Amino acid sequence: MILSSLFSCTNSKVEEKQKEVITKRIAYDVTISSDNLCDREAYNKSDLFSNMQKNEFNILAVKLFEKVKSGEIPAYFYNYDNEFENFELIPENQLVKLFEEKWIVYSDFIDTLEDGTAVEITVPENLTAKKIKELRFLEEWYFEEDEFCKKVIAVAPVFYPEEENGKYGRIIPYWVFIKDISE
Repeated sequence: MILSSLFSCTNSKVEEKQKEVITKRIAYDVTISSDNLCDREAYNKSDLFSNMQKNEFNILAVKLFEKVKSGEIPAYFYNYDNEFENFELIPENQLVKLFEEKWIVYSDFIDTLEDGTAVEITVPENLTAKKIKELRFLEEWYFEEDEFCKKVIAVAPVFYPEEENGKYGRIIPYWVFIKDISE
């Protein structure tokens, strides 16, 4: 009887933190800024506001691109309905085809013909980690007792063509769950 009263007292003192959800799902973009100070000044962006330095991004880029492309890390189709409740796993046997045929960015170039006429040429380009210019984060925000907390659920790479002035061909092909990246 003494043992049972000791265990009941111990268990009653264990407190569970109460979680008050502010928003179940929120998505926002973070720019991958240039390492070149001149480029950053041209875009008039501070290092702290919605920017991640390229050198800090390189480790994450391998996981978000190379390991997804090879099938080591599972990827989920990007959901455009903004509910972000149901994620459809991309089968490994479809990844190569999607990377080679569907997930393509386009760059526009001006070329001059022999007669001097300027012609706009659109060139398709395969995705590479180097073309990731932003990250889209999917998070849950909540209060836990007196603390404001954020739980990152998933991240999606945002790809652009090589030239940074047009952002033509922007594509967000897939989500990656944070739990899969950290393993």
